[in-house]
Amino acid sequence: MAKTKVYKISGAGASLSSDQKSRSKRYMWSMAIRMLCFGLALISQGVLQWLFLLGSLVLPWIAVVIANAGRENRLQSEPYTYESGKELEA
Repeated sequence: MAKTKVYKISGAGASLSSDQKSRSKRYMWSMAIRMLCFGLALISQGVLQWLFLLGSLVLPWIAVVIANAGRENRLQSEPYTYESGKELEA
């Protein structure tokens, strides 16, 4: 009888659709903060205006880096298999 490998699913990462949804939420929140910084830069004066303007210029880069960092880091360990009730290494 041929033995088949059965993978334990508890070591699996999040689904692709839920991962994309969470990354897009983080990106949208970062862009909302950017727009807030830009709006505050328009109504403030002095050093505070320049800080808000700097924030509105740097936040898009940070948002893209955060949104693209994702899927490869979420998998903590490789899933392992069971064969005849014995644990095997991947």
